[in-house]
Amino acid sequence: MEGSNPLDRPSTSSNKPPDKQKYDSDAGRALCKRILEKYLPYKPHDYILDGVCPVMDGYDLLATTPTGSGKAGYFILLMLVVHEIAADKIGEKKFPKDPVMIVVLPTKALEEDMVCFNLPNAIQVKQV
Repeated sequence: MEGSNPLDRPSTSSNKPPDKQKYDSDAGRALCKRILEKYLPYKPHDYILDGVCPVMDGYDLLATTPTGSGKAGYFILLMLVVHEIAADKIGEKKFPKDPVMIVVLPTKALEEDMVCFNLPNAIQVKQV
């Protein structure tokens, strides 16, 4: 099936304007960066946006990176962007009013680290 493989999708460097709101585009990345500037005291790494933006368009993400490289940033920054878009009804894509994400962590220590993760003005991570 054409288009079913995420590797077959067009590059984000294409000059062709998207048919609909696409977050994996220059304009979509700029929107995500503007949203994250409100919540983060730092600029997110490009590789995080390389994962978050396609996920916003419905693609799955498998990130294999070294320990401590910021994999948690993928889902934390994704939720910050989704939360903002849902609250302000930005763009054509609709998200739930109060988005929720379930994260399964392999160790108790990592779970405790995530619960302690605290960003100013950000949504809170809760341990269940």
